Amino acid sequence: MLELNQETASRLEVFQALENIAAPAMAARPSPGSAHSGAIWCNAAARKRCGRMYSHEEESQIIAQLPEPVRQAMQAGYMHLYQEILVKGAQSCHKVDPRQILATMFPAVPATDTVADFHNSPLTFEMDGQRHTVLLVQWSEPRASNSDESLRPSIMFSSSPIHSYMFDAKGILLHANDQALAKIRCSGKSETSFHLHELLLKDGIEQRDIAAEARRAIFDKQEKAFRCTLQSLGKHAKVKQTLFEMWPTMDTKDWQVAMLVNTFNVTDQKEMESQLADARLLLLRQNAELEASNAQLKLNEKVIMQEQGRLMAHQQRLQKRLKSALQKHHLRPKTTMDTMTIADKIISALDRAAEGELLPLDDVLHLRNIILEADDLRRPVNLQQQLLHKAGLSMDVGLAMTEMLQGDSNRGANRLARNLTLTTATSSRDFSASLTRSQHLDEPHQEQIALVLIPEVERLLMVANSSFLFDAFELSEATDNHPLSTLGFFLIKGSGLMSTFHIHESQLAQFLQQIEAGYPDNPYHNRIHATCVLQVMHLLMQHGLIQEGILQDVMILACYLAAICHDFEHPGVNNDYLIKTSNRQALTYNDLSPLENHHVAASFMIAADEPAADIFQGIPAEDKATLRASMIDLILGTDMKKHFGLLSRFQALQAQTASRQAEAELSDWSCTKSGVSSSVTTAEHKLLFAQVALKCADIGHLSCPQALHQRWTHQLREEFFQQGDREKVHGLKVSPLMDRAEVTGMTKSQVGFFEIVALPLVTTYVQMVPEAKPMLNAVMDNYNYWHAIGQK
Repeated sequence: MLELNQETASRLEVFQALENIAAPAMAARPSPGSAHSGAIWCNAAARKRCGRMYSHEEESQIIAQLPEPVRQAMQAGYMHLYQEILVKGAQSCHKVDPRQILATMFPAVPATDTVADFHNSPLTFEMDGQRHTVLLVQWSEPRASNSDESLRPSIMFSSSPIHSYMFDAKGILLHANDQALAKIRCSGKSETSFHLHELLLKDGIEQRDIAAEARRAIFDKQEKAFRCTLQSLGKHAKVKQTLFEMWPTMDTKDWQVAMLVNTFNVTDQKEMESQLADARLLLLRQNAELEASNAQLKLNEKVIMQEQGRLMAHQQRLQKRLKSALQKHHLRPKTTMDTMTIADKIISALDRAAEGELLPLDDVLHLRNIILEADDLRRPVNLQQQLLHKAGLSMDVGLAMTEMLQGDSNRGANRLARNLTLTTATSSRDFSASLTRSQHLDEPHQEQIALVLIPEVERLLMVANSSFLFDAFELSEATDNHPLSTLGFFLIKGSGLMSTFHIHESQLAQFLQQIEAGYPDNPYHNRIHATCVLQVMHLLMQHGLIQEGILQDVMILACYLAAICHDFEHPGVNNDYLIKTSNRQALTYNDLSPLENHHVAASFMIAADEPAADIFQGIPAEDKATLRASMIDLILGTDMKKHFGLLSRFQALQAQTASRQAEAELSDWSCTKSGVSSSVTTAEHKLLFAQVALKCADIGHLSCPQALHQRWTHQLREEFFQQGDREKVHGLKVSPLMDRAEVTGMTKSQVGFFEIVALPLVTTYVQMVPEAKPMLNAVMDNYNYWHAIGQK
């Protein structure tokens, strides 16, 4: 197969036909990314005008000697021709000095100030059975460049008021416009021997160093520009500031890199900058004087200000007391819902009456009617209607929230109040120290189980002991899907509670393993979720509830066990599904929290049926009764239909605590750091704290890092879809947000859950237990993420 080059091209019929045409012509095959023309043929007219065509090697040598900017410009030009002519098949025509195009291809291109019309077009032919397309270039005989069109740039350049000069690499003047030439002649110098350093004057002295630096920057370092400002005395001894701007350019006469220099008079600009600087210094000086004067005034009024401060502090304490006494809801998220319960409204009305306000008759009658119609004073008024029409939620999200939160109040009498008051004999512990001590604890009458941990498991347990960044999925992988029993044994053994209540390690291990085995592999309600809840509950106890002395030994153990067992044998569906399908659990518990009742009952059955797992065996009867009552109330409290009842009672306790603290501050009494432990005086209050903490832990994934939180969210949605699939199988109406075929509303449901449930719950808890502030911060981060998505 023949190669297309200068020798083979000349023998082709297509080029022989063009050999004797009058206009000079040539053919080339430019390559992308190359400064080489790829010239392969020229006709007789081209050879007559420009000489023979250089060979490929000769052209390469010439290109290698060119300055880098010139090579780059040629490379860009050939790339443009390749794309437009050879790829797109277009044609073009432009006027240019022939030397710019032909200097690297021919040895005798005329060096006259002329321009020519260059016509570029694709030429396609076959050679040796192959199809080729080359660039055909034809140009007209050059014509004088002093036409009106070509004279315009020259006239504009020559008559410009800006002084423009062109220097070569040695700093010798090559060309200058009229204004620049006039200046050179006025200085008594000749333009034929004018140097760059003669232009750069400072106070009349030539700046040879600056000139040399400028030449190095432009010619050696190939910088894009060089600038300097020099001053000299002008007329009337006025200082004149001159800006010199220099750029690399190309001298079209010999195709060498040159330096273009423009000069600008920037005296007025510099004077203005100087004036602005002086004005700024003056303002700073005046400001300093004013500050000194103000300090003197403050010093003179010190006694008055101190007295005023004392009176203002007293006034603020009075205002704080009044605000705390009347405050019922704090830091509520932005929602149009009225989440005040009927009990809240009654208390608010009584507070207003106590302050001497005359209540309107309509308000009194309205309150009387809602009391008569209500079956639960701890639930917001018209909850369902508000969720569907006032909360800013879509209909399916509103229905889902209604199904989750609306339900019969089945609190019953408080079980803990029917049992003995919690013991306060044992002081709270430092869990971190206790965890360390437990590794060396020697109990002669108990079977010991050594905690032999691989480094990765040990690291994860240390994270679980102290951080909201804990990832229960990682612990599950590291423990071969035994995260709950591992973390539960670690925390309970580390707390020292096994010694206090005579719990055998083998019994605890058996109990935890059977509880863990009872968690089905649901997408969400599984052993990993229980591990997450246990870890968050541990942090909420360690950072606040134990430190403040709110929880002691019995309640601490109850909280651990309740977190571990709170979703035991969860079927992956909600209470409403069990009730609608007449499930045996719903029938057994008369539709009252069937899931939660089963979780706690089945957990106790494990210990009752198997002595080897009976962790309650050695606990004294009095403590056992308290422990059982506490676990029952804690787990039943996780039913979302009891949410507003628990939250309302906790908010009422918070208001009472704030009021007592304000009274203490007003009377200059000493109070604790948070003012909480002094108000938590009854077993009911302590249980309420634990119930709210467990509810916060149950939604603990809201405080996880964003990626982990989103993973939990998607798994919960999948569990919803699986319930929807079951409802379709039973011919039931699919519950809101549970239809796999209608994947909508996820963002709105998240925002609604945060605003109506999560944020009021966690915010109120943190107001009572400030040590839990990191959890609220993490919850707010995830809320802001969903809220931002919802705004798009």
